[in-house]
Amino acid sequence: VDVARAARFNDLVVLLGASGTGKTHTARQVHQLSGRRGPFVAVNCAGLPQDAVQLEARFHGAPKGAYTGQVQAVLGMFRQAHHGTLFLDEVESLPETAQGFLLDALDGARSFRPLNAAAEEGPFDFRIIVATKQRLLETRLRSDLANRLGNGVVITVPSLASRLEDIP
Repeated sequence: VDVARAARFNDLVVLLGASGTGKTHTARQVHQLSGRRGPFVAVNCAGLPQDAVQLEARFHGAPKGAYTGQVQAVLGMFRQAHHGTLFLDEVESLPETAQGFLLDALDGARSFRPLNAAAEEGPFDFRIIVATKQRLLETRLRSDLANRLGNGVVITVPSLASRLEDIP
């Protein structure tokens, strides 16, 4: 599937390719060609905290003081990506706690309760693009999440060695 064709639809997109092949650049292209007017929010899953409370705050948001040591409100990444694209790079590194949050979003839940907040926020409208270096079923992702991601539009990003024209 080519980038322009994938951008036309609001489907989940999975970018598969080795490190350094340009998956982030490809995700930005899909976002730009999609016509979405919201931001492109890129998150490296390998850099997410392992702590369940901090993960929930990163995904759903949290008001100031929602947990020990939190000195300012956190705008959740689902809200940040409203009307835009949420790009999850290295999705195979997504902490187990966060896998449930992503599965909920993929299954259509687009309203979320920020950590320790009284009410839900949303609904939010965002497209999800994920990138991985390995086939999803070969990762440590929950099988239900790997299968759900596998139903997305898959774009294999070839190595730069096979795309010498892309090297300036």
